[in-house]
Amino acid sequence: MIIGIDDAKRRVSLSIKVLEKHPGEVLESLETVMTEAPDRADKAKTAILRGDAESTDNSSPPS
Repeated sequence: MIIGIDDAKRRVSLSIKVLEKHPGEVLESLETVMTEAPDRADKAKTAILRGDAESTDNSSPPS
């Protein structure tokens, strides 16, 4: 997912972190993450546009 664009440096920042429900989920169950990626990306995009950093912060382990 594109998380940033720097026109001055001509760089694009990419990340899959915002698609994970918990850190390492891509390593544990890549197929599930990729299957749900469009829905997860929509939710992450909405949260980012709202400025809701907590919705995209996946630094804590699952409950």
